[in-house]
Amino acid sequence: MRLLLGILLAAAGPEAPAPAPPPPLPDPSVLVVVLPGAPDLSGRAAALGPAVTQRVVHLRPGVPVALADVLRPNRAEDQGRAIVEARAQVLEGIAAFENLELDLARETLEEAVEGLVAHLPELDPAGRLALAQGLFAYASSVLFEGQTVAADQLFSALATVEPGFQPEPGRYPSNVVERFEELQGRTAGRATGGLDVYTDPPGAEVYVDGGLRGYAPLTVPDLSEGAHAVTVRHPAFEPAGRLAVVEADENMLVDLALKAVDASALWRALTPQLLGDLAALNQALKPLRVDRVALLVLEEGASDPVARGVWWHRGKAEQIAPTPLPEADESAANVLAQAIVATEAPPLVVAPSPVPDEVADDVPLTARWWFWAALGTVVVAAGVSTAVVATRGGEDGPPRNTAIFGF
Repeated sequence: MRLLLGILLAAAGPEAPAPAPPPPLPDPSVLVVVLPGAPDLSGRAAALGPAVTQRVVHLRPGVPVALADVLRPNRAEDQGRAIVEARAQVLEGIAAFENLELDLARETLEEAVEGLVAHLPELDPAGRLALAQGLFAYASSVLFEGQTVAADQLFSALATVEPGFQPEPGRYPSNVVERFEELQGRTAGRATGGLDVYTDPPGAEVYVDGGLRGYAPLTVPDLSEGAHAVTVRHPAFEPAGRLAVVEADENMLVDLALKAVDASALWRALTPQLLGDLAALNQALKPLRVDRVALLVLEEGASDPVARGVWWHRGKAEQIAPTPLPEADESAANVLAQAIVATEAPPLVVAPSPVPDEVADDVPLTARWWFWAALGTVVVAAGVSTAVVATRGGEDGPPRNTAIFGF
């Protein structure tokens, strides 16, 4: 079977070359990173970072960049290779099932399905078909071992992820196909429960059956009874996929420790302690290759959370004033973007007031209030000038220090 996997991978294309150096980022690139000051703020901090980045570039020139692209510039290539490997494992697992090597089939298909679920949001039609085929063969293997409840849970996951899937005619026993079709027909009426999703580190994106639900830690309610495809991803860690079983009227726990990659060290170097140490801040941010970085910490405030941080630009940093954030994430992102941009705003210039009605073109000069004010100023100035000249005196003039006022 391992030989078959090697053949399939070779057929998918030549072995990938060594990763190329990361491409240059657009200039000026802009990134906002929000760190949680407490574990229960991890989800909100993760959600604010991308939203504030987008709003900052609406307020000042710049090109937004995603933290995942900065930390893992070759992640698209890594993802492509992982999907190819998982699709090949599906075929290997199906072959093992057809040979009645049920243990090997179950283990291989479980790994393949989780590998595809880890990338479910980006799967193309061929990838989704491979996932559906893998789920069906996985459920069939479990059913052949007499585990009917587990098989039905897997069939329910398949009916949710790919509602229109039909197994290949003649490939599976008719009783297996009939059981799946019966379950497909009653998915809408199933009882509901939920999932409590935690990740290590916290703040990972959580997808259920391919749709983004939020950021961990997260409770996902109103899920139908049975298995569901859970995808979690963090900018600096390997994505993960699991089939999580939901039971009626219960919240089931999903707790995933994400696998570290090379980029994880760059992420872990971003800590709240950097805000008071410019040398350490430069050391942590320069490897990101981003032109401007706002590094903020979200902390509990007296009533609302408060964000504080720095706006860094190639070795220089400006303090961002502590900013209380409203409850709604969209409003909070706007407030925070304005606070960031305010650190580099020029001095305020008051716009001129509208021209008063009395200075309109059709108003006579003598009807304008400022005409007489200006004329009075000229008269007084002329009188003062006369007085000053007269006090100078001279050989043919009046005695010195004699003031003459003209009217």
